[in-house]
Amino acid sequence: MHALVAAGHTVLVEHNAGELSALTDDEYQAAGAEIVGSAHDVWRLAEMVVKVKEPIEPSIGTSARGWCYLPTCTWRR
Repeated sequence: MHALVAAGHTVLVEHNAGELSALTDDEYQAAGAEIVGSAHDVWRLAEMVVKVKEPIEPSIGTSARGWCYLPTCTWRR
């Protein structure tokens, strides 16, 4: 995330996205992320989506513009 922000990208993270992995919104913000209210907001606002798991059906059609989806990534603390 630091590298993306340093390169001038805006990183959007859904509120409480890290809850199951013990990452807080504050930690994401400290790394440079902007917290948005819901997954729908991320899909609607993003130009590229990096997601650990596959998108669920309701999320797929919510992007307001063309976007790139990158499935599966490994995050390390």
